[in-house]
Amino acid sequence: TIQSPSSATITATALTVSAAGVNKPYDGTTAATVTLSDNHLGSDVVTESYASASFTDSNLGTGKTVSVSGISISGGADAANYSLGNTTAGTTANITAAPLTILANNQTKAFGATLTLGAGQTAFSAAGLAVGETVGTVTLTASGGTAATAAVGTYTITPSAVTGGTFTAANYTITYTTGTLTVVPGAIASYVVTATTPQQVGVAFNVTVTAMDSGSNTVTSDNSTVVTMTSSTSNAQFDSDGNGTFGDNTATLAG
Repeated sequence: TIQSPSSATITATALTVSAAGVNKPYDGTTAATVTLSDNHLGSDVVTESYASASFTDSNLGTGKTVSVSGISISGGADAANYSLGNTTAGTTANITAAPLTILANNQTKAFGATLTLGAGQTAFSAAGLAVGETVGTVTLTASGGTAATAAVGTYTITPSAVTGGTFTAANYTITYTTGTLTVVPGAIASYVVTATTPQQVGVAFNVTVTAMDSGSNTVTSDNSTVVTMTSSTSNAQFDSDGNGTFGDNTATLAG
């Protein structure tokens, strides 16, 4: 008996694509990243891809839902042996806190002036904010130097309690960085004129002229000024430009 050849049909195997979410730091967007896997057979080569993946919202959280869409497969002849069972998938991932640095601006004030700090200050910079987000104000506290009578020198400005703007503090790990307050001499209130040795009346000599503010802080000092002294007034006449002509400026010599 001669039997006729028989035939059979090989059907495509259903392929299920799964997604695994990838954690990310907060960036102000719902954009997500996932890795895909599937149940293809043995050594078959099948490549999965997706069009988009997104969190339900952009805020910090653990185990947040991620939705994946536009799933497709490729891979030549092997991929043709499969029928894609799903074009969407769901998974979870974490959005972690992003680093945010608040830096107090360096500030300068003159002796005799006051500086008001505290809450509601804007003399700072912020690094690490998500695109489009803003910070309103901070509290600034100085280690000293804000009073009118504060000594000339440097002091530390410490920021804290950032608030306002469009950012949400819970989405960030906030670091505060100090700035420096520099107190400089104030406006000239007096001059001190000194000579290194006793001088004769009518004979030109060099003196040191020191400009002082109201707190006796040195504003400027110069030792190249040439003066002469008269016996009738006990005043010093300054040759301010060194051309030998006295009387440009005068100041009483102490003693």
